[in-house]
Amino acid sequence: MSPESNALRGRGVLSGSPRRGRATPYGPVLLVNPPEASWFAYPSLALLYLGGALEAAGHRVEVLDGNAGTDLRRVLARRLRSAGEAPPVVGFTANVTTWQTVRRLCRFTKRLAPEALVVVGGPHPTCVPKHTLTPDIDVLVLGEGEETLVELLSGRPWEEVSGLAYREDGKVKVSRRPAPNDLDRLPLPAWHLIDLRRYRHPWRKPTGFLVTSRGCPYRCLNCTKAVHGTRYRTHSVGRVLQEVKLLVERFGVREVQVWDDNFTLQPERVKEICRGLIRGGWSRRARFALPSGIRGDIDDVEMFELLARANFYYAGIAFESGNQEVVRRLGKDLDLERARGTVRLARRVGLRVGAYFMLGLPFETTEEMEETIRFACSLPVHHGYFFLTVPLPGTGLYEIVARQGCFLVDLVQGAPFFDSGKAVFEMPQFRAEDVERMFRRAYRRFYLRPRQVLRTAGALLRSGDDLGLALSSFLRLVVRGRRL
Repeated sequence: MSPESNALRGRGVLSGSPRRGRATPYGPVLLVNPPEASWFAYPSLALLYLGGALEAAGHRVEVLDGNAGTDLRRVLARRLRSAGEAPPVVGFTANVTTWQTVRRLCRFTKRLAPEALVVVGGPHPTCVPKHTLTPDIDVLVLGEGEETLVELLSGRPWEEVSGLAYREDGKVKVSRRPAPNDLDRLPLPAWHLIDLRRYRHPWRKPTGFLVTSRGCPYRCLNCTKAVHGTRYRTHSVGRVLQEVKLLVERFGVREVQVWDDNFTLQPERVKEICRGLIRGGWSRRARFALPSGIRGDIDDVEMFELLARANFYYAGIAFESGNQEVVRRLGKDLDLERARGTVRLARRVGLRVGAYFMLGLPFETTEEMEETIRFACSLPVHHGYFFLTVPLPGTGLYEIVARQGCFLVDLVQGAPFFDSGKAVFEMPQFRAEDVERMFRRAYRRFYLRPRQVLRTAGALLRSGDDLGLALSSFLRLVVRGRRL
């Protein structure tokens, strides 16, 4: 037994396992974000929302972020050693790329502090709860977790709390909680729990992050609705401006990235947000970006002009494919020719534009992938991003591959980093090496054109991004799939 474990046992912390509902309060709440294998790093906005909700309910909260360079094992051991008499709560967020790391950290936590309440949430356990409830995890929080986690730690019996998955009598009990309609009643993210200067990325520092809406009414096969659902719910314009004010005035951010799944779904709302940013003066103190990708068929001229006036400098447009029939099969309901017009409009008002594509969709051929590359090269965008398809559990793509193809990676047990350049499945019409070859070809053909080099380099120079990191990213793009 480790010295840390002996110390905890001496304090009486290791005397048993967590009870399902307790009259006495839990000890400190540690929210843990595992590190992701990426050339840039950002905080977990989900954990900050949870931290804000827990603090509002009277809990003492700390965020440990592997993406900020925190040595999670060392810090976890130290925090568990000083947890006091009340059992600590250790909560992890997990997606498909971090799930294996989370499993190891849960095992590490339970080995040091068996009485600690180990909670895991995030998109991966929400999609496959019965496969992710390992012996080292006490309970899963499913879906949007602010209200669920507060109730879980309030002392109520677990069977009275919806939105949980846990073991009882040898079986896994799963319940779902409807997503909240009124997002404004949720507390603000607890930005004071992290140091925004510790994250490595090429954007202006410090950079803050914002989600103004949840849910998406579209039913694209590559997306899961397990966490946020299909009901589109929004923060009020006033609440959005309140969050921006907090980030800019209290935490000094110079850039705000909006991470909505569908920010431009309601153009009139976007216009009101932009007008508020201009009136409040925040558009003069920070710039704004839409990196998650907007639909290409939102071509409201006034909206794009106001985005530019409010100092939005970047918008990603999610095409997914350059073949109209493939787009239709994906369920995206997007007219590619209309989307070309959206690119021209965004550029006309001065936005930097990125185009997002997926290669290796399970109903796609190599000829259609080639068509996507040609389409991407025909667009006057500043950046092209190509992603090898990863059919996440809980999506329609996953079901298609399970029925018709062959998985090379057990995605339920975790997947490699999305940008690893390695295919995770094969279909009758293509092999893994075919898709990987197309992936490398896409980046080389897109970026190794003199006009594109000038266009991208000019955008980076004008933006003031970290050019060292940008160059590193470029090298990864053009030789992706090879060891650098």
